[in-house]
This record gives sequence, C-alpha cells and structure tokens, in this order.
Amino acid sequence: MREDEDAAEAMGINRVAIKLYAYVIGAVFAGVAGCFFAAKMTAISPDSFQFMQSATILMAVVLGGMGKIPGMVVGALALVLSPEVFREIGSMRMLVFGVVLITMMIFRPQGIWPERRN
Repeated sequence: MREDEDAAEAMGINRVAIKLYAYVIGAVFAGVAGCFFAAKMTAISPDSFQFMQSATILMAVVLGGMGKIPGMVVGALALVLSPEVFREIGSMRMLVFGVVLITMMIFRPQGIWPERRN
C-alpha cells in the first residue's frame, strides 16, 4: 500500500478499507495516550496543550527519522536528554534545538535512524 496503491489494488487489497484501518489504529493509540495524559494531569483544559508540546513531538520525528520506530525512540531520547545537557545556557537551548533541526533537515533529511530501502 505504501509504495504503490495501484499495484496493491490490482493484487486484490481493498485500498479504502486498509487506509481506514490505519486511521482507526492511529486514533486508538491517540485516544489511549490522551487517557494516560488526562489521568496524569487530573484535569484537562485548553491551557494544558501548548505549542511547545507539538513542536517537541515534531522535533522527535524529524530528528529520529520517519520511517522506523527505533528512529522515533532515538529522537525522543535525544530530546529528553538534551535539556539536561544544555541546562547551563537556559533559554538559549530552544535556539540550539532550532539550529540542530535545521542542520538535520539540510544535511541528513532522513533522520538519525533512516528507513532502509532497497
């Protein structure tokens, strides 16, 4: 499905159903994660969701690589550990994150752990 939708459909795979299954599975994982987040926070309000949370998740995806789950784990670990490493520079660490992201996107757009394609 991912490489060639027409070829998958020619082999008898229902393209719409598979895309719908993938969407549902993603929604289930997001719902479970939201439940864990709500239980941890004990109360949910619009102020609970800030831009930096979305930006951090995006940085983990870009840093680790979008093709592999281990890449996401490496990117998430790098983002969790890097604030401790850059604690001395304080508010400048977001600038460092931005520079690292731009550098990664220019010199290694596939991420730290890229997907292996033949």
